[in-house]
Amino acid sequence: EEGISLFSSLLNNKHFLIVFVHALEQQKDFAVRDRCSLASLLTIALHGKLEYYTSIMKELLVDLIDASAAKNPKLMLRRTESVVEKMLTNWMSICMYSCLRETVGEPFFLLLCAIKQQINKGSIDAITGKARYTLNEEWLLRENIEAKPRNLNVSFQGCGMDSLSVRAMDTDTLTQVKEKILEAFCKNVPYSQWPRAEDVDLEWFASSTQSYILRDLDDTSVVEDGRKKLNTLAHYKIPEGASLAMSLIDKKDNTLGRVKDLDTEKYFHLVLPTDELAEPKKSHRQSHRKKVLPEIYLTRLLSTKGTLQKFLDDLFKAILSIREDKPPLAVKYFFDFLEEQAEKRGISDPDTLHIWKTNRWRPSSPVLGEHPEEPPVCL
Repeated sequence: EEGISLFSSLLNNKHFLIVFVHALEQQKDFAVRDRCSLASLLTIALHGKLEYYTSIMKELLVDLIDASAAKNPKLMLRRTESVVEKMLTNWMSICMYSCLRETVGEPFFLLLCAIKQQINKGSIDAITGKARYTLNEEWLLRENIEAKPRNLNVSFQGCGMDSLSVRAMDTDTLTQVKEKILEAFCKNVPYSQWPRAEDVDLEWFASSTQSYILRDLDDTSVVEDGRKKLNTLAHYKIPEGASLAMSLIDKKDNTLGRVKDLDTEKYFHLVLPTDELAEPKKSHRQSHRKKVLPEIYLTRLLSTKGTLQKFLDDLFKAILSIREDKPPLAVKYFFDFLEEQAEKRGISDPDTLHIWKTNRWRPSSPVLGEHPEEPPVCL
């Protein structure tokens, strides 16, 4: 505790924190993912002191501008490759929250609901994040895996609610099923207060005398090509209308961690990693699986786009309806800062300043993007 307290004091020392960030970024093995993680951790630690966080961010931005101005100033903020760029994205997300909620919150929420509902109509690979229904070809599940819906009667012990009917797919892992059940029971509760899938057990009452705890991995898991396949509803032969009970567990079993973090060398869900390579080496057991033709890929992508088009139109209509004379304060503040820095350095080219401002929105896609606990399978 004393060490944490001392480190907290250092984080509140402006000079130390700036030197600390620069020192880490100079390490050759400090990857982009590490930089983003550091920025997120700093945001969590300091967002309660937003004025201090802003001052740190501005000083780091000044250093970034100096470095970019010496090379090619138009490339600044083009990619989220530095700690400060991710800090800027987080800062803008925090400062834009009220504005987004009041102006585009409703159509944005409806779009996210529509996207989620659409992709849940088909299979989603829990390991790779690829889905049968998506807007992005890179996240398209290319193998033709049939998925059948299952309506489950679920009770959540201790939540004070009656049992609900929850729709899942027979290709869903048990973690995916738990997430759908949690969403059904907790839809009117802030997401930060939801239990995690790892915090609950799911029990199937096969008969009046038999019940089973359903898990992603257990002694019944199938092994293919040296990898364990995650269990699904189909694996357990869960029938339509099955009775399930979900309950909070006292001690979390962290031996597996989150499904998305599992080692693909040991586990898979719908598609073996070899299936995704250009020249896969398939076993006899896999040879019966048929790849979908490219024309069907396009049809599926266009179908998904058509289903979501109205929600996209409504969102952009709301965005473009914001009054030009009343821009969000966070945007105005940051653009004024960029103009001030350009003036100090004698950068008079209007294109450079315009590119700075437009580049700034490239790392801001998470504001309109990822769910904190889910892969961006549809974006």
